[in-house]
Parts: sequence; C-alpha cells; structure tokens
Amino acid sequence: MHRGPSQSALGQASRAKQGSLKARLLDFWNAQEQDRDAGIDEAAASLRSRGKLASFIPAGSKILDVACGTSANLKWFASRGNYFGTDVSIGFLRLGHKPERRLTCADAEALPFRDGCFDAATLTFALEHTVDPVGVLREMCRVVGRKVG
Repeated sequence: MHRGPSQSALGQASRAKQGSLKARLLDFWNAQEQDRDAGIDEAAASLRSRGKLASFIPAGSKILDVACGTSANLKWFASRGNYFGTDVSIGFLRLGHKPERRLTCADAEALPFRDGCFDAATLTFALEHTVDPVGVLREMCRVVGRKVG
C-alpha cells in the first residue's frame, strides 16, 4: 500500500517553498532602490488616511512602523511619539535614512524587539507583500503586548 508523503516531509517542502519565495521577494525589494521614484513615497505619505491612522495613536507613544520603506509615515507619526521603522529592504531604508531616524532592517515575521516594548504598531500597503501575513500580524501584536487567539 502506497502512502503519500509524511506530514514532516510536507512541512519541510512548505518551509523550503516559503524560504524561496521570501528570498525572491527580498531580491525584488532590494532591486527597487536603483529605480525608486521618490514621488511615490511622497504621494503615499500625503494620503489623509495615514493622518487618520496616526490620530488613533495616543500622544507620547512608542510607535513601530513595520515595512516602513523609506519611512514616509514619519510625517504623520512624529507628532504622536517616538517613531521606529523597520523594513526587510536595506535599500529602502538607505533611501529614508537620516541621522535622527531610528530604522532597522528586519523581517516582519521575526521582529527583533522584546514583547510589549511598543505602544502601537502600524503597517501600510505591505501586508499583501508578505509570505506569512498571519505571522506578521502575530509579531505586531507580540511587540505591543497583545495576545492573539
């Protein structure tokens, strides 16, 4: 009697496929640095919806902007508290770098911050570009100290 692949083998194949997709996405985003039109970031940062999002963040908060790209959201979040940005693309972070900005290169599925160290975490126009969106949301909840079911 022939049995299909074991659960372990299926899990390994799935992880390998995710790893391959993640590597391709990273290559894609890092390649955007050369051809990046700064006007795109300015246009996105001008959206009033980002101002509305910022209005829900209590003043004086420690804010994590996940997948921050060039840190265009800083325009809206700076007045709400201490801004920290993270992105998987070192290229985008280079484009948004200024000495006073706190930016770090990290995978949104494994944020390098301790549990509950932020008051708010945001992510704009990026969840659809992740390999594991549920994992990203779990990580965001973890760093703001919220339990997920």
